[in-house]
Amino acid sequence: MTPLPFPDAEALPEPLRAELARRLNLNVFRMLMHTPGVAPGFLAMTDALRFHNSLPAHLMELAILRVGRRYAAAYETHHHERLARAAGLSEAAIAATQSGDAAGLSPDEALVLSLTDEMLDAHGLSSESRVRALARFDPNGLADLVLTVGHYQQVCNFLNVFGVPIEAAASPNPGAGGAGPS
Repeated sequence: MTPLPFPDAEALPEPLRAELARRLNLNVFRMLMHTPGVAPGFLAMTDALRFHNSLPAHLMELAILRVGRRYAAAYETHHHERLARAAGLSEAAIAATQSGDAAGLSPDEALVLSLTDEMLDAHGLSSESRVRALARFDPNGLADLVLTVGHYQQVCNFLNVFGVPIEAAASPNPGAGGAGPS
């Protein structure tokens, strides 16, 4: 899909220009500035999910990558594969986000993959799946998983509809400072 043009960053209010600079001017954030009234709240939610999530980072990234794969959101998977590796997700688990095959994954990884797929397919969890989830995660962990999956569905829809391109040059390591990709 042909990307929509980016909004003129110079026309944005100073707080949003500063936010873009803090986030390394990555394309997802540049494109998000088409909605300057919503962007601050959206970014706050993204930051809360990424940096204050009760799920272990590798499981959060597994769920995000699975959503990205299911939505065919190349931008999302490009950036989050690096974040997943930095969080300690194995190459086998990263590959499982593409195939959906949980063979060889840890029990926690297989559970997160299964729950993510069920939420994507059924827009919720069966009673049995919720029981399985709560046998492993407390309600906070389950809430964080549900909100992570839902938020990244929104992110992937945005990326796909706006045709957000992957940055031409290798972007900086998002885990080394700055807010990194959503």
